[in-house]
Amino acid sequence: MSNKKTLKVLSPYDQNLIEELPLMGENEVEKALKTAYGLFLDRSSWIPSHKKNRNLGKNQEPDAGKD
Repeated sequence: MSNKKTLKVLSPYDQNLIEELPLMGENEVEKALKTAYGLFLDRSSWIPSHKKNRNLGKNQEPDAGKD
């Protein structure tokens, strides 16, 4: 078993484990933030709104939003 510390992410509804994530040190966090910021600045790699909306619609349940 690994000695790395982890964070357990639990469902707020039933407390089932969703994922167990490794905790990062300061250097790892800094690297992740720099990478994320660089990707954010490169607008040419962003998914256009119409494609995001189309993809999000595909993932909805058939009765989603209906009461």
